[in-house]
Amino acid sequence: MPAYYKAILSNWWSEAWAKAMLSEFTPRELAEGCRLLSDRCFMSVTADGKGPLYFDTGSVKVKLRLSRLSPREKSAARKIVLQDGAGSGDLQKGIMNEALWAALRREGLSPELTDRDELSSCSGRPERGSRFYQAAALLCAGLLVSSDPALMFAWRGLSLYDDLNIPRLPARHLPNGNEPAVVIRVPAAWR
Repeated sequence: MPAYYKAILSNWWSEAWAKAMLSEFTPRELAEGCRLLSDRCFMSVTADGKGPLYFDTGSVKVKLRLSRLSPREKSAARKIVLQDGAGSGDLQKGIMNEALWAALRREGLSPELTDRDELSSCSGRPERGSRFYQAAALLCAGLLVSSDPALMFAWRGLSLYDDLNIPRLPARHLPNGNEPAVVIRVPAAWR
């Protein structure tokens, strides 16, 4: 991945989370997605955990649908996280612990994107640059994960906020150059 993406995916877990899906884009698509994101292309982003993540530019909607964990997988992942004192402590601080990531991966519960997850876009008219907007949406989701790694689990149906007593805000904000900021809606259960 070119070095200039490090400004968006600024830590190892946000890059690792998005890596598989990012590899499906050409360098040009990623560069244009990066430009679109820095130009604040999204009017709204909905990441409420009740369904797919939606990124809306006004004319193009991008959807990121993550596969949900089964009840057994949720239970196993929750147990691993809660038993890893350092890892759960780091999650409380907004950091993903590498040992915790490795433990989850060993059990087939790693939160990163896989081929089971789906990224698509639609609009009222065919958009030549829809792949650019898809890249921007993926980078936007990675940006959110970089500051709140517990989102990786929440988007798969496992909220750790209450278990770990992670402070939650009613909404996450991304600056869009205008006030107020673009609001990323999160479910009431996370508040």
